[in-house]
Amino acid sequence: MVEQSEKEAKAFFIRAYFERLEGRARFAQELWEAGRKPEALLLACACIEAVANFHYFPNKESRYNFAKLLVEHGEVKFLKMIHPVALLDAIRGRSSQEPGIAEKLEPHLPLNPTRFMTRSQLEENLRQSFTEPEFQGLLAISTLGTVAAVAYKFLRNPLAHWGSEMTSVSFNGTELDGQSAPDVTFDMIHAALVNIIEYLGRISLETNRWFGHDLGGRVP
Repeated sequence: MVEQSEKEAKAFFIRAYFERLEGRARFAQELWEAGRKPEALLLACACIEAVANFHYFPNKESRYNFAKLLVEHGEVKFLKMIHPVALLDAIRGRSSQEPGIAEKLEPHLPLNPTRFMTRSQLEENLRQSFTEPEFQGLLAISTLGTVAAVAYKFLRNPLAHWGSEMTSVSFNGTELDGQSAPDVTFDMIHAALVNIIEYLGRISLETNRWFGHDLGGRVP
């Protein structure tokens, strides 16, 4: 009986937490419609970043967690796409931890600076060229080459740290399915946030564990 009441109490708090997040998502939409566009986008990004760091605990790399959550559970197709220049920057950025990785990988990457790639297209080009650990390592790096990671770098960061008024990211001259690529917009980020809240709330209630894992048992 005590154990059941504890589960019910925990479920109550989990439900209340995610209902509050839903309220923040609605408030972000209200801010946007009221013309407070930078504030609306910043709030949406902040909510995604917060729950991403909880969901992928104990990983503390916010940019990676932000992008990974959008890719895996945001359910917005364009945010999952890999931008060739961003991917190359991500690989070069790992060179300090893994010397020579850029030189080793770049010749095998299907890099066309005017076209996006899907993760499956990247996998097809690389699977036969590397060992399984190398292949899996590159796939992890590729998360930082997604449109989601670009949104973190060019929207979330400037809004949070520089007081930016920027509310979209454009990919001029880059194609997606033979057409000009769309901008990353508030509507995309907000739609992903709504999907993420629904997913994380559901798995938290189904498992009776915060974010499906209770942060490694660190919360009751």
